[in-house]
Amino acid sequence: MAFGKLSRRFKPFCYLLLCFQLGLLPLGASAQQTVKLTFTSPYAPIFSWLKEMQDSFYPAVNKELEAQGGKYKIEWNIAMSGTLAKIPATLDAMSNGIADIGHLHPVFEEVRLGSANVGFYAPFSGADHRFATEFSHRLHLDNPKVKAKWDSQNLVYINSVSLDEYALFSTKPIKSLADIKGMKVGAAGPQLRWIEGTGSAPVTTSGAAAYNDLKSGVIDAVILPIILAVNAKVHTVAPNVLRAQIGSVSTVYLTANKQKWATLPKEVQTAIQAGGTVWQANYMKTVDTQFAEALALITKDGGNIHEMSATERQKWAQSLQPLGLEWARAADKNGHPGQQILTAYMDALRKKNGQLPRDWDKR
Repeated sequence: MAFGKLSRRFKPFCYLLLCFQLGLLPLGASAQQTVKLTFTSPYAPIFSWLKEMQDSFYPAVNKELEAQGGKYKIEWNIAMSGTLAKIPATLDAMSNGIADIGHLHPVFEEVRLGSANVGFYAPFSGADHRFATEFSHRLHLDNPKVKAKWDSQNLVYINSVSLDEYALFSTKPIKSLADIKGMKVGAAGPQLRWIEGTGSAPVTTSGAAAYNDLKSGVIDAVILPIILAVNAKVHTVAPNVLRAQIGSVSTVYLTANKQKWATLPKEVQTAIQAGGTVWQANYMKTVDTQFAEALALITKDGGNIHEMSATERQKWAQSLQPLGLEWARAADKNGHPGQQILTAYMDALRKKNGQLPRDWDKR
């Protein structure tokens, strides 16, 4: 039957069919492709860097995909609180492709991800969370040797954020270095080295265990980021807070499995990177707000905040072993550009803060 003799009812359908066959019409929403991705974190969603993923990252990724025309959407399988992998197994889960995207914490991976930990070995230098975040982010984007180390772990760096300022929370007032002598001071990992020269007894603890350890007398004081300590109610059992400009350290890294990343369409990669940028920016704003609120709550709940003098802070820094140089040598041995990173970090801090209590890259 000739096309012109078709009934009026069927002509529109035939036009559409012809256009689809000739490729003149898009398939539209029906052709939207779903990309399935698994995200993992060893921490619970109550932590602000994870809450910010929900509030900022996922919406920003979706917004970017929509702006590209909606060709792709992501179906997330979100596994937090260590349900997929606990510390320190998270890195292996990411490297082996058990998870596609996730948060890593290099402080638990000195050998494999040690490039990220420089801030732990240059304490009392006054690094704030914005400085720590921006330095680490540029380092991972610009330094070929750092990129190569992540590549060797089958990982792609996307973005990173930092916790706020570390401080000493104690059951009795501390104003000078002498006041710390004889105390049992809790800390974790490399932070234990910050109290080696104080005459105190270092005790391993964590943000989750610190409240009970203080209340039961296992420890007399603890070194924690201020926001984390207040969230854990540590200030209610250790109401004396010593701020000694210990600093902030880059601690949370958003990464992807390299092989999975290579299979993702460019549009999806771009959307995830855009989401990472929004996550980082909004998290830094969140830290600013929560930090001010935490300090106010300490005072409101009857706590005392003391700013350590520059003289006492220098004494503390000088009492320690050459942490920076020791870290740099170990990092170099493990294939990281340790001395290069340490010098760049200290140069940036000297430019920002002027004279420091110790030049960790020199002595």
